[in-house]
Amino acid sequence: MEASKYDKDFFEKEERRKKEDRLVSELSKNQKMREDLEKNLYEIEKENERFSEEYFEGLREINKIAEETCNLKEPKISQCVENIRNNILNMQKQRDEYLSNYKRLIYSDREKLEEEEKNIRTRLSAI
Repeated sequence: MEASKYDKDFFEKEERRKKEDRLVSELSKNQKMREDLEKNLYEIEKENERFSEEYFEGLREINKIAEETCNLKEPKISQCVENIRNNILNMQKQRDEYLSNYKRLIYSDREKLEEEEKNIRTRLSAI
């Protein structure tokens, strides 16, 4: 009878250890995914900043060239310059909207991972 009690305790401890190992592994995986999301978010912010500066510089360069070389009182030239400006601004707006939606998805995924991590920690503490 002692041996069976020992075996039962051993198997219970072994099962608990396996559950803990599985949960710790799951927690580690979630933390890594969250870190990757945060890294992606940082890179997106950095890239967006760079593109914004490039768009701004492009607009400034167009304005400079137009003022130096064109007669902006000429309607066709003025309209072309205005179209280029509008195209650049529209590209900037579309990029901003895309990045905003992408960031929103990252925030949502990160929140889900944080909630899952909290649940895993709760299950770990219950073991």
